[in-house]
Amino acid sequence: MTGSRSTLGQVWAALRSVSNDLTRLVWPGRCAACEQPLAAEETLFCASCEPEQQPALPGEPPPGVDAVLSLFAYQGPVRTALHKWKYHRRTAIGRALCEALAEALDAAGPRLFIGEFLSPSPLAVVPVPTHVERLRERGFDHTWALGKAVLRPLREQGVEAIWRPEALTRARATENLPGLDAQERKAALAGAFSCQSKRSLEQVRVLLIDDVLTSGATASECAHTLKSHGVSWVAVLSLAHTPATKAPPRQKAASP
Repeated sequence: MTGSRSTLGQVWAALRSVSNDLTRLVWPGRCAACEQPLAAEETLFCASCEPEQQPALPGEPPPGVDAVLSLFAYQGPVRTALHKWKYHRRTAIGRALCEALAEALDAAGPRLFIGEFLSPSPLAVVPVPTHVERLRERGFDHTWALGKAVLRPLREQGVEAIWRPEALTRARATENLPGLDAQERKAALAGAFSCQSKRSLEQVRVLLIDDVLTSGATASECAHTLKSHGVSWVAVLSLAHTPATKAPPRQKAASP
C-alpha cells in the first residue's frame, strides 16, 4: 500500500486542521484524556495531552490482508479516549472520534488510504463485528459507528462505497484478547467469524473497519473468512494501531 511516512504526515496534518470546528460541536469542552477544561482554540485534547499523541507508522499487512492503514498510535490520549468511549459509554467522545476520522478522509482523500488499489469497482465497507454479548454490555457498536462515519467522505470522493455489515458475523464469543500474545490471539480467534450474507461476495473488494489494530490476528481471521466466500481484496482501516515493541534481548548463558 502507498502509505508512506510522508502520506501519513499529510493525513495527520489534515486530521488536526479540519476537525476543529466540527469536533467542538460534539464534544462538551473537556479534554478527552485528562478531563481538564479546553481552551477556546483546543478541540478533542488539551494543550498538554495533544502533543503526546503520535500518528501510527506504516507496517506490513497481517496475513490475508492486502493493505492496512491506521491513523494514530494506540497510546496516550487516543488510548484513553477510546477506553472511555467503549467501556464507559462516553458517547460524545465516540462521536468526536468518528467525526475526526471522517474529516481526515474528507481533507486527505480516500486515495491516500487505498492508493494504487483504488479501482472503479464498488468498495464494500464492513465493520469488524462485535459479539452480541459485548453489545449488551456496552449498549452500542463502536466499529459500526466508525464504519458509518467513513461512508460519506468515500462517496464524496467518487468511490462507490456500499455498506455491507452483514458480510461478517461473530460466530462465537472469544476470551478477553488484551494480554494475549500474537499466537494466543490467533488461536483464540480461529473460527470466530462467519459469513451469512445472502448477497454474493464474489470478486467484491472490502474495506474492513476496526478501532484498534493490535497483532493483526482479528483482521487476518476476518480477511480469510471473507476471501473464502469470494472476496477478491481486503484492506483494513483502523483508528489506531498498537506500536510494535521490540523483544527483550536474550541473556547470554553464564560460562560454566
